[in-house]
Amino acid sequence: MKDLEQFDSFFNSSMTPQLMALEKRRTEMKEMGIRVLFIAISIVVICWALVFMEIISWYFIPVVLLITPALAYLYYKSKYYDNEIPHDFKLASVSQIVQFADPSLIYDADKFIPFKHFRNSQLYMLTPDHYTGDDYIKGQIDGMPMMMSELLVQYESDDKDESKKKNNWHTIFKGLFLVIQLPQAIRSKTFVMTSELSKTLGHAGRLIEEGESLRGKYVTQYDHVAHPNREFRDNFAVYSENPILGERMLTERFREELLELKRNANAPVHLSLIGNKLCVAIERKKDFFEVDMKKSLLDGAYIGSFYKDLYYVFSIIENLDVTDMLYKSAEKLEGEEEDPDFI
Repeated sequence: MKDLEQFDSFFNSSMTPQLMALEKRRTEMKEMGIRVLFIAISIVVICWALVFMEIISWYFIPVVLLITPALAYLYYKSKYYDNEIPHDFKLASVSQIVQFADPSLIYDADKFIPFKHFRNSQLYMLTPDHYTGDDYIKGQIDGMPMMMSELLVQYESDDKDESKKKNNWHTIFKGLFLVIQLPQAIRSKTFVMTSELSKTLGHAGRLIEEGESLRGKYVTQYDHVAHPNREFRDNFAVYSENPILGERMLTERFREELLELKRNANAPVHLSLIGNKLCVAIERKKDFFEVDMKKSLLDGAYIGSFYKDLYYVFSIIENLDVTDMLYKSAEKLEGEEEDPDFI
């Protein structure tokens, strides 16, 4: 996959011309917002002046302070706010970013990963009542079929909010979900979960994590000199049906890539290896390709941040050490049907 420096050159030569029209719309919208804000402030100042000169009663002050900002905001939103810019950015630019990463990749702004892949990952045990997403990417990285998308997975509780007379919705997962099809099946289910308890509870939290049996037995990770890999252990808890195979599968290079992905995402990262599927879940509050309307679309560093996120996610695939991993813990897929989602 092309590196970050190559993207800078691509951005200047291929993306800037298309983004100039979008940036013009964003700039005009921003300028009109400033004008509306200036008018609203002027009205408030004039009102204060009239009160000071005793032309109107001071009772008008709280009314003006409440009504003027609300009316200014509604007027700006209805007349000048261009809410199509984020969608147009995706249509004009995201597909270019994705195909720059790898020409075999296909981008669909409205599609998302089928529910069966989220369920079969076994990373989240709750059954959702709502499952949706967007920003679907499908293709091959390093010869392996893959798909990824944003997902929003929620369940509804029976505890009603009396003020709103509605049931409460709780998020199971929101973020980026990646599924990779391996050439062979792994013999032992293995899970790599971001370690939350050890950070909040310290040694006691680590003991709780080591005693968990829901996803298999706890796997102690070692480095090349047979000492515990402390940085990886502090960030991730590993579980496997077969701890020996689980430890062998996660090579040092792959663990370093997981750590780098977690650092770059600054968010929890979870992974499962089940059968011939590797699933990665990156929890994010912000959408992956959500454009910030306050930032210039001609800023190469800002647009490059989208590719940077994509780069670190795809690096997980490229640094799987699949040959070594499958050699240590894999079995032939005899008679297994092709997954239509990956064709």
